[in-house]
Amino acid sequence: MCVLEPTATVTNVRQQEKLKYPPHPLSTIELEKRASRYFHMSSEHTMKVAEDLYQAGFISYPRTETDCFSTRTDLHTIVREQEDHPVWGSYVQRLLDPGTRLWRNPSSGGHDDKAHPPIHPTKYSAGESRWSQDHHRLYELVVRHFLACVSQPAVGAETVVEIDIAGEQFSASGRVILAKNYLDVYCFESWGSSMIPAYVHGQQVCHLLQNHMGSLVLHFFFSYLDDGLWLFHNLCVCLMGNIFFVKLPKAI
Repeated sequence: MCVLEPTATVTNVRQQEKLKYPPHPLSTIELEKRASRYFHMSSEHTMKVAEDLYQAGFISYPRTETDCFSTRTDLHTIVREQEDHPVWGSYVQRLLDPGTRLWRNPSSGGHDDKAHPPIHPTKYSAGESRWSQDHHRLYELVVRHFLACVSQPAVGAETVVEIDIAGEQFSASGRVILAKNYLDVYCFESWGSSMIPAYVHGQQVCHLLQNHMGSLVLHFFFSYLDDGLWLFHNLCVCLMGNIFFVKLPKAI
């Protein structure tokens, strides 16, 4: 039916703000996970490098379950130590400027071993000559992670559009990043934009379906059932411009 009646009617347009929050303060387990994910470092090697940095006075004690800072911790002083860094110093200056409203007290991960604070930088370094590449990487991770913790979340605007084609309902969504905030310093994470044209409720779009390799596409997939059978499904997708609209299930 969609192929025979290729006119789409916009039935709903929803817009809402979306936030991507910075990570919690850094615990040992999280340090190991992130060093593995970002640098392919083993847990054993990560802790060896972290211990070196700790013994040299560049980071706090690296063996801690705590992922929340005490209210007594002078976070601004720790941040100010990095103000002259050639790479992230400009971000630190923005962070310390009240006019930017970039500062945010760090969230709590809910764990406190009562013995040691979360892992954080304790001394400035633009890179020591005797450090290996992994020492540079891990120090940078600790610093950037800490700066991210005291920064505002990234802000995006999400638009969800629903259309009707011959009685069938389809939906697509897009997102625009309005403010990167902590993502400006935490280069290990990203939050991509996916633009979507501006639609209004009731708008009709003709010539929706074209013959270019079939703009109405059926995507098939399987799922494995507990009784050992394979269940066959289909997911209907239509293409309007370069935006894919996914068919919505009908209400029962």
